[in-house]
Amino acid sequence: MPAFSKRAGIDERKEMMRLVIDSVTVDKSRAQGRIWFAILWQTGARTEHVIIRNTANYDDLAHFARIEEMVRTLNAVGSLDRQIADALTAEGIMRRSAL
Repeated sequence: MPAFSKRAGIDERKEMMRLVIDSVTVDKSRAQGRIWFAILWQTGARTEHVIIRNTANYDDLAHFARIEEMVRTLNAVGSLDRQIADALTAEGIMRRSAL
């Protein structure tokens, strides 16, 4: 199956998914910065999943409270922007970007 899936085009992969999935329910308002979704499979089984979504608005970030706490704490002890960015990156909260 994996070998066939790699050779299949996008339309064929969509059709394969339609054969095994009955419906998908999506809710982006359950948790800040996260998208919850449930898959109802053709077998009747149901699985639930949560993913962290990308956002351009800090208020919508899943880890906003933790980011704010770290920035305030590090700023209070005189950390520079680069040091704060490095600390956030080390915690896995933010990805490295150009400052």
